[in-house]
Amino acid sequence: MSSHVIIYGLGSAAVAALNFVLFAIYARYLQPEDYGAMSLIVSVCSAVSMVGLLGMNNAVQRFFFDAKDDAGKRRIWGTGLVGSLALTAALVLLAGVAFRWLDRAQPALAGGAALLAVVAVLPQVLLTWLQDFSRLQFQPWRFALIGLVQAVTAGAAGLVFVAGFGLGLSGFFAGALLGAVVTGAIAAVGARGAWPLAFSREELTRLVRFGAPFVPAGVFIWASSAVLRWQIAHYRGLEEAGLFEVAWKLSAPVWMLNAAIGQAFGPYAFRLRAEVPDYRARLVDIFHLIGLVTLVASCGVAVFARELCGWVVPAAYAGATLPCAILAVAFYFSALHQVTALGIAFGEQSRLIAVGWGGAALASLLLAFWLVPVLGAVGAAWCVLAVYAGLNGFYLLHSQRLHALPFRAGPILVHVAVGGLTIGLVAFLREQPISVPVLAVKLGWCMLVALVLLRWGGSDVGRIRGMLRNFAAGFGAKRAAAR
Repeated sequence: MSSHVIIYGLGSAAVAALNFVLFAIYARYLQPEDYGAMSLIVSVCSAVSMVGLLGMNNAVQRFFFDAKDDAGKRRIWGTGLVGSLALTAALVLLAGVAFRWLDRAQPALAGGAALLAVVAVLPQVLLTWLQDFSRLQFQPWRFALIGLVQAVTAGAAGLVFVAGFGLGLSGFFAGALLGAVVTGAIAAVGARGAWPLAFSREELTRLVRFGAPFVPAGVFIWASSAVLRWQIAHYRGLEEAGLFEVAWKLSAPVWMLNAAIGQAFGPYAFRLRAEVPDYRARLVDIFHLIGLVTLVASCGVAVFARELCGWVVPAAYAGATLPCAILAVAFYFSALHQVTALGIAFGEQSRLIAVGWGGAALASLLLAFWLVPVLGAVGAAWCVLAVYAGLNGFYLLHSQRLHALPFRAGPILVHVAVGGLTIGLVAFLREQPISVPVLAVKLGWCMLVALVLLRWGGSDVGRIRGMLRNFAAGFGAKRAAAR
């Protein structure tokens, strides 16, 4: 699993680096108003994609390893793919018709750019399913390669259309469409074991019942983030909103680590439940290990947030230091959701995910009214941390009722204490001039955090290493026997 996390992380980093380079080139040919129109179009396309998937990709991951044979697994995946593509195609058609009526109210939605963007959603949804299939087959290199090929193909085509033919924003989305189609065709040919497609009405009903609540959950996630940023700008001005945005970007490495862990961990969790008798204890061990790895990374980013600010952005953004530290620790709590919500998934009560995020969005709104006017970006960061920590409590409460896991309170309290002390250290040192003694204190703190978590953080590293080694050996033996 560790090697898979590295592969997923490297793939995401490579795509992010390529997009950063492409942004610098596109900025020479696109105007600021083009980027404004792009953001509106992308928001519409994101909604179409989210509703089109209907959470069925999450549902397939939940039920895939419950199937007893390859035919059953292919039927579950194929049913989700067919249902999702059919729904997405209908939504794309509706969006295309709606653009014809909305062009007067919002000119950004008029013309070919919006139509090309929304049509590109269909092959993008196919790519999402093909990447998820590679995850379910424990093929992280294929997952990363699909994402990288799409980024390269779409980027190259977009540059030709924008810079070569002067098509502007329409050329950008034409490149995205071409990249998604070409990559989808290549990935479909290489997806061995996925074909021929199988479909079942009974499976579709089960997938929709489990997956549909993820749509309102996604809406609540978007709303909590958007409203928080609006409140910062309203109460403290655009400068404070900019500091919060910079702090979010500086803490992004922890978020990317979370994404990589989630991509690797999800299939393992459900396969462990299906095949390993003492999976509950194993999952708790992995829970503490995820917490250890993420918290060490969070503390590293938090402690050196000031140096990151000085290296990446001008001195005017020094105020992003403390918000960055708080957000880094908040993302640690976000990583734990992957385990604390497992009981809800095992119990097939996904509606609780939507309920949890609905409550989180409301809590974020209320906390922001109290904290943001006084503390600005720092207050907004505390809102994010409180929301993620509160979600963990909500998930734990219901998961233990539905499908209990033997969590241990002591190590969890150690993790929370380490995170809180790290934020306190950052607040104390942020006014100190950068010097060798200060850097020595920060390095020493990071080493102390790692040692404390290894000793009292609840992770039986040796046991986990042996378990994963045996698990991989058994999986390899099964593949060899199948060949």
